[in-house]
Amino acid sequence: MAFTPEQFQAIIQSLTGKIGGDRACPMCGHNTWTVNDGLVLLTLQPPTPGAVMLGGITLPNVTITCKTCGNTVLFNVFTLGLAEMFGIMPTEGSK
Repeated sequence: MAFTPEQFQAIIQSLTGKIGGDRACPMCGHNTWTVNDGLVLLTLQPPTPGAVMLGGITLPNVTITCKTCGNTVLFNVFTLGLAEMFGIMPTEGSK
């Protein structure tokens, strides 16, 4: 799913409000960030050794990537205040 212009602008505004404006990449020191065009879903797994669960609770994230070194940073859409804009409703354990 590609972000709409409104979603992209809301992401930029939320990130700026949470972490500030220009920030150097902690890995390479450059300030060449790009917002990736889509959400990344992290699936929570049970703490049982060797157990793998398909489906279940996911943590939806917006990601930014440093264009110089590839360092990728995830930001939870609930923390950014963007979940409703993406039509994502919280479930227990998803925030």
